Amino acid sequence: MLSRRRADRRCKCLIAGAFLAAIGPLAGDLIAQEGGVSVQPLDPMAWEKSPYRQFGAAVPLLGERVLLFDEASDSAFSDALSLRLRALTEELHGRQAWRWPVSADAPLKVYVARHASGGVRELVRSGFDRDKLIGAALHLDASALDDEEAIAEVARLYALAVISAYRAPDRNGLAEAAASLLAGHPSPEEIEAVRIAASAPEIDVLRHRRSLGRLYVEEFVRAAGIGALRESFEQAAARGQDAHDAIAETLEVVTGETPSALMVRFAARLYTVGEPEAGPSRMSMDDLIAGALDARPTAPFAIRHRTFVPQDSGALRVSWPDDAGPGAAVVRYRDAQLPADVVFFAPGESHAIALAGVSRVDWVVAGGSATADLPAPATVEPADGYPFAGLSVQAGAAGGEGTRLTWSTASHRGLAGWAVFREEVAADGRILRSGPEILPATSESQESYGYAWVDLAGKNAFRRYTVWAVTEEGLFARAFAVTLRAGE
Repeated sequence: MLSRRRADRRCKCLIAGAFLAAIGPLAGDLIAQEGGVSVQPLDPMAWEKSPYRQFGAAVPLLGERVLLFDEASDSAFSDALSLRLRALTEELHGRQAWRWPVSADAPLKVYVARHASGGVRELVRSGFDRDKLIGAALHLDASALDDEEAIAEVARLYALAVISAYRAPDRNGLAEAAASLLAGHPSPEEIEAVRIAASAPEIDVLRHRRSLGRLYVEEFVRAAGIGALRESFEQAAARGQDAHDAIAETLEVVTGETPSALMVRFAARLYTVGEPEAGPSRMSMDDLIAGALDARPTAPFAIRHRTFVPQDSGALRVSWPDDAGPGAAVVRYRDAQLPADVVFFAPGESHAIALAGVSRVDWVVAGGSATADLPAPATVEPADGYPFAGLSVQAGAAGGEGTRLTWSTASHRGLAGWAVFREEVAADGRILRSGPEILPATSESQESYGYAWVDLAGKNAFRRYTVWAVTEEGLFARAFAVTLRAGE
């Protein structure tokens, strides 16, 4: 019995070895998916040839260059898809000068299944002819998609075909990320994926190429220009260089920045444009003061994320250790009309963050040139009297001049000025907001300072003024608010 079991295991090993040998030549044909990788079938056209597929006759979309094979006979869909691809190809091949992925006599085929087909969303091809794809096809299971979503997915796969035709080495799967960007606006699916991924305390960008990876490539394009993206893939293909190495080299040549600087700016923007769930990454004030904010460099394409939700006002003095990675604090205010602000941290730097009027602070640490095994805790201490102390306020009518606000501070430091916002009720009941109007201030004073601001238009029956201190870090700290009515 024992020898038979050994024989069975030996047979299974031989079968597994034969299978691995068979797919070995396809190792370069991995298709990155959100959260994982799938291998193209041994016959890349097997899905479209399946007896379970019932595709209709070919419908030309871009002349004979792209052909649609759809399980549904829907002229409205094919017309809308044709318009979308025409706009996309004009942008990619006309304005951005990307090469066509297929030759004129070998059309790209688009297969759209309307019944459940394994959730397939893939680009397949049988080979290359120099810089063109041979036997290229886009496979899409559209059973769970509406027409708009299906069209957006075909556009993304087409952009992936364009990039893949360059044959650039791409160990990090940035072609998937770039294709999502080139295809146009992010899908609701990608937006939701970003929101979920961004709430985590540790984020691997490469596990979310289509969503987070898209934003990373977008940050590169914002810094170096859209043409730099194509040039990077061209350079990678010509030199046999990895796509990300080419992107990093292009970034340094064009902007002088390093990939770690790009990474931390991408991470900061991630939390300025969205507000993910705070719970998974939340830290308390005690955690911060105890040194639980780890600022050591992360692995490349990784982000460490922590969230702090202040329970009261005050301020923090934050010192980044010398062995830290690049980081940032994204400061979001309770006033939803104020955009989030960002303070960047380099190793050895210190910054103060006022908490008055702040709803949350998202801390991010990005990948550096090398990771560290030991934690590098940031030093966080309360900063009393920052940016001001001893506030006293008066407000009222200023004769024929309108409304007059006066206030004073016992002391201040790190102060750049004051921002005054005004709200009033319009005749139709809408609340109109104006401002900010900026009053300059001295940076520091241990003595009392007085300020006055006159609103010449402040004669409305109801008006509200909100005054924020503006720190030298470029952040806001809520000072006071005053509500006045006619005659006051």
